Amino acid sequence: MRPALLLIVILLASFVLAPVAGASGPDVEFRVELGPGDALGYHAYKLVLNGSGYVVFPHTDALEGPDLTVAAMVKAYSTPDWNAIASKDELDWRLYVSQVSDRWDFARRDSSGSTVVAEGAPASEGSWTRIAGVSNSTHILLYVNGALSAQASWSGAGSRLNNSLLIGTSSYNGSEMSAQRWRGEIRYVAGFPRSLGLGGLEELWDNHTVSSPVLLFDPTWLSGQGFYGLYAWGGIEGSVAREPDERWVWVIHGAYGDNALHLLFFPLGSYVVFRDPSSGAVLGSLVVSGPSTGDGLVPEASVSWSSSMYVEVEVYFSGPPSTEPLVVEHREKLELSGLYIVVLLASLFSPLVSWLLGVPAAAVMSLVSGYGILLTAREYSYASGSEDRVILSASGLLLGVVLMLNIIIMVYRLIVAARSRRKILELPETW
Repeated sequence: MRPALLLIVILLASFVLAPVAGASGPDVEFRVELGPGDALGYHAYKLVLNGSGYVVFPHTDALEGPDLTVAAMVKAYSTPDWNAIASKDELDWRLYVSQVSDRWDFARRDSSGSTVVAEGAPASEGSWTRIAGVSNSTHILLYVNGALSAQASWSGAGSRLNNSLLIGTSSYNGSEMSAQRWRGEIRYVAGFPRSLGLGGLEELWDNHTVSSPVLLFDPTWLSGQGFYGLYAWGGIEGSVAREPDERWVWVIHGAYGDNALHLLFFPLGSYVVFRDPSSGAVLGSLVVSGPSTGDGLVPEASVSWSSSMYVEVEVYFSGPPSTEPLVVEHREKLELSGLYIVVLLASLFSPLVSWLLGVPAAAVMSLVSGYGILLTAREYSYASGSEDRVILSASGLLLGVVLMLNIIIMVYRLIVAARSRRKILELPETW
């Protein structure tokens, strides 16, 4: 029995560890299904401001209507001042930290001259905050870290001024106010000419997925003395700094009104594969090339295709994969693999099997449960929504409990077998 059990353990251990040992290939991967006019954008830098500079985008009427969303991810270093994240003027709208209350605020001024403020949770220092100011025809709302933090009623008639859109400061009647400059870090600011609900905001915050934004300011998208922001180029005033940040890929649906896929500020030499989403057949490929910035990023590359065609896009930032790639997938919803479901079901019944069949079965079932934990970790890395992660966390916890039960049963069976063997040896010899 021992040689057979050892062989089973070795084979199953090889099966469990094979996916981990063979996880080679480019360092960051991405896969998503896209259609014509969509874009992918590369993120690798954050903006760092100390009060000495800010970014100016030109005015756009698209961010002046009653339906408006301004969302950002920021980290405040200190909050004693009127730290403004984004503003179209104090007499229009702004997203900021109040000097008076030291809380997150979103304010809009209406056509009658009344300013309405949705004042939310206390501002935090030194940690990343997901914040969004939203307005519609009746209310102004403020979301902080995934929850509605405040709301207020307003007339729905904005002041509709023609002032510039400022990132990292605010203005009063068109004049920039240095006392309101942001001191901290900004990962991005996104503006939409419509009211996003919590679901749309979570897609932005959790999955970096947006649809038809008017503004998407990402500090990675530096070109010359300013930043590309989709609808316009934003110039730098004063001195700003960038620092390396987490890397991800923006998914921008409806970014352009053409029949092409656009790649924004991707690393030079990135390799893109296009597949049929149904069959998985390769339709074509592209190596990102062209004039690049000082960071080795190509401001834009594009591929044309049929207006009715949707494709699955794979991106490899280190060039063409020489082995089976380690892919970090973007999934719109939780889609468990067939192997994972089989292993999960087998693991749930494994304690009963271990108890009935003894030590060899307990050893095998322990390996199955361990493999289930590895698969759960992989599925967790693919998950995009918070609910999916909660489900997978619960599955992982359950598999951990099952693994411990199998180990306990195996140890118990070994102890019982050892005691039985000792009793047999202690019996007197009879002839």
